[in-house]
Amino acid sequence: MDILTIGSKGKTKFALIIYIPWAIKSWVEKKYRDEHFQGHSMYWESIEMVRILTGLDYNVDVADCTKSLPIIDWQKYQLIIDERNNLKHAPIILSQKRIHYATGCQWLFHNTAEYKRLLDFRSRTGLSFSAERQVEPIYSEEFALYTTYFGGEFQRNLFTYPDRGFQLSLSSSLVPEKKEKRIKTSRNNILWLGSKGYIHKGLDIVLEAFKGKKDFNLHICTNLQQEPLFFDWFNKNFSQCPNIFYHGWLEVNEARFQQLAESCIASVYCSAAEGGAGAIIQAMQFGCIPIVNETTALRAQETGFLLEGDTCLELVAAINKTLNYVSSMSDSALSEKSGLVREYANKNHSRYAYSASFTNLIEVVENE
Repeated sequence: MDILTIGSKGKTKFALIIYIPWAIKSWVEKKYRDEHFQGHSMYWESIEMVRILTGLDYNVDVADCTKSLPIIDWQKYQLIIDERNNLKHAPIILSQKRIHYATGCQWLFHNTAEYKRLLDFRSRTGLSFSAERQVEPIYSEEFALYTTYFGGEFQRNLFTYPDRGFQLSLSSSLVPEKKEKRIKTSRNNILWLGSKGYIHKGLDIVLEAFKGKKDFNLHICTNLQQEPLFFDWFNKNFSQCPNIFYHGWLEVNEARFQQLAESCIASVYCSAAEGGAGAIIQAMQFGCIPIVNETTALRAQETGFLLEGDTCLELVAAINKTLNYVSSMSDSALSEKSGLVREYANKNHSRYAYSASFTNLIEVVENE
């Protein structure tokens, strides 16, 4: 599949999206089932982008951002949305509006941050692990009217042209039925949810913090086996810790995950570089208070606790300090904070919130 086209002959405008066509293709072919899109939020969001644009009188072409582009008739389009490094190939057309749909931090910061974490890990353990989260250089922001971002001001200011930043509301794959957190049984349970790139995402740091924090339980939801060297390090050093529980990968629509998330008072992340921390946002929907560092780039970090520091030792100390503070909070204070976190996530990180923010983006771009 080179180009997937959605639209009709009656539509007068043309848009090109360079992103993820397979999810859109399933929707076009009426094979879409919502449970298939309750993993990473980007799959549903790619469909919603097309649905909104076709509703605004666009014919939409979609190209795969993970492959070499086919021959593109760039002059055909009034609007181009690119998630990768393709805008540099398009000739300058004054009437054409271009958006760099950034889903992560600025690429140079992102790549450098991961290597710093790997060096820090090697200095502590003597082990050299490979980089799992490196991204290609992306210069599309230099050719775009706006660059989108999902996080807060920290993420926006990493870009070369922060004044061209446009904040979108990252969606959650699942918004569960609202429940009041059972504080007495949840206050000592902390969730870690994420995908691969464990050194980049700071799971090693979180493990080091909880190894010495016996009054709190860490619940890990991921597939550690996808990084065999990290899994081996985990097994040798943490698998016997009575307060560290490895659950493997759980889909967010599974009852097991939902029960676990409801049983945790907080979720913790100290990533080297993120684009909005979708895992933390999903946990927030279950009332899990975010415990995050600045480079996790969480828009809602003010609803939780901010970890200060860059190195493992600094962040371990910050996690311990935060957990000590959580221990000192009353049940009523934790219940109130958990409720505010859930309320914030429901308002700012629902699918409705994403749709509204993306519609606003297109309206602003069209009126430039």
